[in-house]
Amino acid sequence: MPFSVVFQQQRQRGPVVRACAVCEKVFDSRAKLMIHIRTHTGERPFACTLCPYQACQLSTLTSHMRTHTGEKPFQCPFCSHRARQRGSLNKHIKVVHSTLVQDQANP
Repeated sequence: MPFSVVFQQQRQRGPVVRACAVCEKVFDSRAKLMIHIRTHTGERPFACTLCPYQACQLSTLTSHMRTHTGEKPFQCPFCSHRARQRGSLNKHIKVVHSTLVQDQANP
């Protein structure tokens, strides 16, 4: 879809509001809107060099590449566990260390 078809910009009282012309979802930045537009166009400009995987965001490809490299950059502050993705680390902390997290929140 051409950019003009999926991009609407309105100035309301305050900041500029950008809305997708396809689904009317509103974004606070042009960059976020442009990433969202790829959900409608199917564009996946970031390709893995090791397998057929393609991503619509560079950050998603970067995360995917860790499946090939084995890199686990996110370290648990409570034990030696490491994770490939921040969300996986957060889940680990919640499941394994929930009492420690509660104790720190309520000293």
